[in-house]
Amino acid sequence: MPPPNGRSEDQKAVADELRKQAKKEFPYELSRQLHKYTISLILDGKFYGTGTLAEIDGVKGILTAEHVIHNPEGKRFDNSESSRQILDIPVTIYGEGFPANLPTPETARFPVRGLRWYPEYRSDKTFGDWGPDMAFIPLDESLPQVGSLKAKKSFWILNKDIVKRTNINRGRHDFFAFVGAPDEWMKQGERSTDASRINLLASVAFCSPHYSYHRHGGFDFIDIHCGPDPLSEIPDEFSGVSGGGLWFIHIEKDVAPPDVPKYDFWLVGVAFLQVEKPGQPTMIRGHGPNSVYQKFLDEIRQNWS
Repeated sequence: MPPPNGRSEDQKAVADELRKQAKKEFPYELSRQLHKYTISLILDGKFYGTGTLAEIDGVKGILTAEHVIHNPEGKRFDNSESSRQILDIPVTIYGEGFPANLPTPETARFPVRGLRWYPEYRSDKTFGDWGPDMAFIPLDESLPQVGSLKAKKSFWILNKDIVKRTNINRGRHDFFAFVGAPDEWMKQGERSTDASRINLLASVAFCSPHYSYHRHGGFDFIDIHCGPDPLSEIPDEFSGVSGGGLWFIHIEKDVAPPDVPKYDFWLVGVAFLQVEKPGQPTMIRGHGPNSVYQKFLDEIRQNWS
């Protein structure tokens, strides 16, 4: 006689294993897609934060948090004539793990004195709980370094599909992700022939279906809750994730494991703050879609040409 549910214990065990595998593979595939747009910002050899490669009205550049550039606790980006600062952007992507024989990382290297950014000066002295905390660094496409980025990465077009991207209607299977490289997950590689070491950044897409939405001071904000039951491993501190993109993941068609669901995703914000409240999971706050696609775009167009 067949079991009441029509499946044997062995069949159920196989199905459970397929679900586990699908749950593991889907975030990896999603992470690879989001990292096409994500970069790490390394100033004079020190990791400063995360950014999203973006395009505004045909101008390619880097969308990040303002406090990454105007760092209130360390060295600030200096584009004066006398500046000797160098901004390195790793281009090589190794996937989820680090290979045993790590090659020299490919980087796009920019003298900071040749860069501009908006806002040019700090807009707030404290970078409080509600910002504003967004910045954009345009890149000169005639530079070979930008060619390296274009060859290996992608630029998210900000002035496209604005109505769709500013209306978040989360369905049953939809969720959010923010992308960045926590400082505490940085690893030190083996010594090279010149006795130097390569620091290895572990940039990850952190996924969660839990969020809250706020409006404050003319901006909108999304808090992504890192629990309960987070879809990704969570560090104790998210220092280094600042400036990374907040993404909305829409599941267009759920499928039976081990197939990967059909999905779409779009940028909905910029992460800038870790929020801790008693008795609640850690939250990552970012400017929301109206702040990015409307308010910030309007500011750039009006104040900077």
